[in-house]
Amino acid sequence: MRRPPISVELLDQPPPSAPALELALLGSLICALVRMLDVRAILQASDFHVEAFGRLFGVLLKAYDQGRRWVDVPRMVNHLREIGLFQEIGFRRLEEMACSACTEAETIATAERIRDLARRREAIHTGCEMIRAAYVGDSSANMEGALL
Repeated sequence: MRRPPISVELLDQPPPSAPALELALLGSLICALVRMLDVRAILQASDFHVEAFGRLFGVLLKAYDQGRRWVDVPRMVNHLREIGLFQEIGFRRLEEMACSACTEAETIATAERIRDLARRREAIHTGCEMIRAAYVGDSSANMEGALL
């Protein structure tokens, strides 16, 4: 039986992401860094689709690892300026984070949803790499391992 052709429209779609959820989770962590205890077991900075949000997550994780359980916002803003992240995120987005923070009860579910989207993006990336390798005849690509 012949398989249907690969749809160009399917491959042209943007990968799944939810920047609003990423904002809400970061807002939740800024409001109550103690929630990082649960979130760190679920997420890594690389799971964030918006790179700047992943970097901010890394900053918050480092603060938590240093024993902080709350965020000194003026100090955080100064640190973000020093590392060039404040200009990338901007005051408006930080304000959105604070206003859209998910509740304590929603924090874990939000982190799990972000992780799920990251896994889906990785699967799409792997699939695209396999397609590319198949088209160019790249025998070094481990397509069998990618399918397992």
